[in-house]
Amino acid sequence: MSQINSELILFDFSLPNAVNGWFSINDVVMGGVSTSRVDWHESGGLLFTGTVSLENNGGFASIRSPSITADLSRAHKIRLLARGDGKKYKLTIRTSENLDQISYQVHFLASDREIQEFIFPIAAFTATYHGRKISGEPHLDPAKINNFGFIIADRQQGPFHLEIQRISVLL
Repeated sequence: MSQINSELILFDFSLPNAVNGWFSINDVVMGGVSTSRVDWHESGGLLFTGTVSLENNGGFASIRSPSITADLSRAHKIRLLARGDGKKYKLTIRTSENLDQISYQVHFLASDREIQEFIFPIAAFTATYHGRKISGEPHLDPAKINNFGFIIADRQQGPFHLEIQRISVLL
């Protein structure tokens, strides 16, 4: 992690070891057959690739980061540099390592042409449980951010690929 002015870089995937600790969680946890993997691309990015299948009531693939240890209490926006395949993805944030808990999500459409910059205010993240919006939960508290992730779902079956170059927070 490094800090540039008021930006704290959490993940910079310019080197191969930057993807260490990232892992997949797919619909196989509930009987589905979707697949995904995490790789490093020589252009300097984490590659999230795989195939989403709707078989056996499946339909999602996701990845998660290792735990965050930085103090993010002053974060007010998340900055993402990414390129995709024209499909809709969700950036997810969790406030605990517990797999069966709420997460906070925001949608984005990742172009297949060039790296895009996405800036998401902390207030834009919606509380969800197993992909469904829930009410009555507190807003995302940046001081409690434990990890980041990406998910593809919403019946977008078939192959996918998302390249992430950097994840940072604006302070």
